[in-house]
Amino acid sequence: MKPRNPWAALPTIAIAAFIALTACSHLDRIVKYDVTAEYRGLEGKTIAVLVAADEFLLFRHPDEQEQDGRVVSGRLQENLEGARVVHPDLVVEWQEQNPYWQTLLYSELIEKVGTEAIVLIDIANYQLHEPGNRYEKRGAVTANVGVIEANAPDADDFTYFNTGSYVFPEDMEEGLINEDDESIQLGLLTLFSRDAAGLFYDHIVERKE
Repeated sequence: MKPRNPWAALPTIAIAAFIALTACSHLDRIVKYDVTAEYRGLEGKTIAVLVAADEFLLFRHPDEQEQDGRVVSGRLQENLEGARVVHPDLVVEWQEQNPYWQTLLYSELIEKVGTEAIVLIDIANYQLHEPGNRYEKRGAVTANVGVIEANAPDADDFTYFNTGSYVFPEDMEEGLINEDDESIQLGLLTLFSRDAAGLFYDHIVERKE
């Protein structure tokens, strides 16, 4: 699997960013924070982003796996110096051709994918409303983000691993009442991709003070 050039536009990023900014537009003060990368080992490498999700999540949100991979790939391609990220269309095609890819050892997986590194995202939990109240919209996702590298001393283990929980809106104690699921999904996608991809490069985050 090789990167496709030129890199295709990923309009979902712009749409999701607009939704997230709209949700925060009423705030009086936004503060910018510098966030330092937790792992810098992906710079200059060929990378594929693979997203795993269980059948129940895919049944409820069939596009979520592809959208997460697409937007995280776009952020990595834009911000990682010297990196060559496999186009998400090619990743989706490969996953469809290899439906049991999650059963492979990591060393077998990266050999079949053919890249120097894989960012493996495993979505453990995903919801768009408060538990027990489908009218109060509040997106939340918990995901494991790991890095597999072909030249690692142990290619069957992660060279980096992180478990994170992400919530949209992130600066509100309660959910939103008058928002539709699509708006919450796009806002959550923006925040999740920002923070998951941002594990690998320095960036700026804007938050309510």
